[in-house]
Amino acid sequence: MNFIKPLVGILIVAALVVAFMYFKSSGPIASLKMEVNEAIEKNGQLVTDMKEIKQWEFLVVNDEEVVDSVNKGFIYDDMLIRIYYGSLHFGIDMEDMADNALQVKGDTIVAQLPPIKLLDDEFINETNTQAFYEQGNWKDEAKSQLLEKAKNIMRKNCLTQENFRLAEENGLQQMESFFRSLGFNHIVIEFASPVNPKEVKFKY
Repeated sequence: MNFIKPLVGILIVAALVVAFMYFKSSGPIASLKMEVNEAIEKNGQLVTDMKEIKQWEFLVVNDEEVVDSVNKGFIYDDMLIRIYYGSLHFGIDMEDMADNALQVKGDTIVAQLPPIKLLDDEFINETNTQAFYEQGNWKDEAKSQLLEKAKNIMRKNCLTQENFRLAEENGLQQMESFFRSLGFNHIVIEFASPVNPKEVKFKY
């Protein structure tokens, strides 16, 4: 019967080890794992909700351009002059947002947002276009080319570093207000770098 005491001791130690592992797995480690999973789920849902907004506008720049086209003739030149009005909208497209763009921990959020860009390339309202002067026979193709020329002039004049800077300043204010409305007190926001306007080539 002398072997009974050592056996009992071994069983007690084994029971203590099992109990320790049980409480350890259901304690801080399990809680931390649950917290991490909940944070990942919350981040994913917030990104999904923001993508449903589609686009977020930060700045509108209105422009007016007088554009002309001339066809040289044997006796006289044909000339077409039109006044175009455009509204260029700067902002971010939420579809460009990465799935890991938001990092949330408690009341702190770090947001890596898409680059600010021109949201719509159809920024000229043709119904407001005015035919300032027209001489000669101009086909629809020539008028479409004149419209594209006006667009390129407006892009060159309005897609400037200053306008991107203003859009980013407005964007930081709007996004900070948005995140504060969701209950975040500590907010870090960064926009991806937009295309450098100086690197864009315009043809007109």
